[in-house]
Amino acid sequence: MNLFLTRAGMRLVRASSSDQYLLQGYTEEVCDGVTMRFDPHHASFWAVYRDRRWEPQTLAILTRYLNAGSVYYDIGAWIGPTVVYAAQRSKTVFAFEPDPIAYRYLLENITNNALTNVRAFNLAVAATAGVSQLHSFGTRLGDSMSSLLPQAEGSSGWPVTRVTIDTLINELGCAKPDFIKIDIEGGEFELLPALRSHLERWKPVVYLSLHAPFLPVEQREDRLRRLAQALDFYPAVIDYYDESDRGSSPGFKLSTLPASPYREEFGSVLLLPSASM
Repeated sequence: MNLFLTRAGMRLVRASSSDQYLLQGYTEEVCDGVTMRFDPHHASFWAVYRDRRWEPQTLAILTRYLNAGSVYYDIGAWIGPTVVYAAQRSKTVFAFEPDPIAYRYLLENITNNALTNVRAFNLAVAATAGVSQLHSFGTRLGDSMSSLLPQAEGSSGWPVTRVTIDTLINELGCAKPDFIKIDIEGGEFELLPALRSHLERWKPVVYLSLHAPFLPVEQREDRLRRLAQALDFYPAVIDYYDESDRGSSPGFKLSTLPASPYREEFGSVLLLPSASM
């Protein structure tokens, strides 16, 4: 039977759910009036995504700050929910995902939807170039919790290539970004200080996920302080962003980050190059 399906151009794989999508090869969802095809292995996730129940504040931020001329960097792209969303609202998307399992599905979701304005790289954007072992804080690679931090021990390791922002610009031909989303499971504490000079020069909008709980307790305050110092030239920072609540969200001072709830909680901050945005 497997040989027959192979010859017929169909794929049959084992799964605990959504077998009909696996046999079909994709799940089809209508998102914001656009019919899209996604990888069948995450069919339940894409159904939630279709209804905009996955990180609605993130999607609201992308809607507000991306436009037809935007260059968008997705650092920590996972299987591509923010990539496919941004691709419909940007000129160019550069997606970076070092996890080999997630990257496979990222490519599938890009090609299934013919997103010709997206370039995807199986690389980790980092402070220094080299090779590192990637593990997961979850149970396996591909589960959206993969990390370069040594504390990640939930999966077997996988060697991944680290590249710097200079390599992206000077060797890989990536245009300078207008918007950067960073969600790299603790890697932000090494990356952001290394990006300071570039961010200060380019002044992109930055949507940053913070993962201090992944760090040893005794390191958290210092690492948050160093991160805040690296970003102190941003005039406006919003610690909770919701499009319907913008008027009552005055933002917060980065200098308070080391003593903030982010020491014990996961969360995101939005950094704006202009206080009037």
